[in-house]
Amino acid sequence: SLQGPEILLPGGRYACAQVLIQRQLPFLEGRSLGAVCHIVQLAVSQKRILGYLEGNMVPFGRSVDFIKEQCAVYQQPVSFAKKAVPEMPLASWEEA
Repeated sequence: SLQGPEILLPGGRYACAQVLIQRQLPFLEGRSLGAVCHIVQLAVSQKRILGYLEGNMVPFGRSVDFIKEQCAVYQQPVSFAKKAVPEMPLASWEEA
């Protein structure tokens, strides 16, 4: 099982395919870059093997889409927002 930085692949199909070919995976042996690009596309769009997280491609179980699905199943809100600015206090109509 992949751990740490190995789990992250570049977010674009082409760049992802290049990295997968460089890893010399036996099941991709002999396939062209175009074929691997197509495999990556199918893995994302139809087979749900890969997904996206923070601009990278990751196993689907660690992707934003998977997290959203799990939140929907448990009827929980989804929040990926990073707080770049301090939270503002809520105001009433009288205070506004």
